[in-house]
Amino acid sequence: MFEYIDMQVVTVIGLLIGLLLISIPKQTNEDQEKRGVNKLILLGLICIPVVAALTDSRDAQANIEKFNNDVALICNTQGSKYMVSKKENWEISESYFKKESFMIRADMCEEK
Repeated sequence: MFEYIDMQVVTVIGLLIGLLLISIPKQTNEDQEKRGVNKLILLGLICIPVVAALTDSRDAQANIEKFNNDVALICNTQGSKYMVSKKENWEISESYFKKESFMIRADMCEEK
């Protein structure tokens, strides 16, 4: 699952968390409500990359299952599209589709 975590998103969220932690006031009675809201925002920011990775992982597993059932897939990577199927001599390598030395993440595909 963690191979699907986008490191750019993690970096931005890390920066946001740092800024949020700096803005959390010292414990005083009048700031307790603001502190609680900041903690909820912090929790939400931490959950974003995990939820995105879980979604991508599920998409990859669904596409691998389709591939195993002889369904042709269209995979997009860096502006190029590739037809992935057993008939085109593609194989599965962990959570990637592989043809010779070229690999495409399985979550980057959709059914043709």
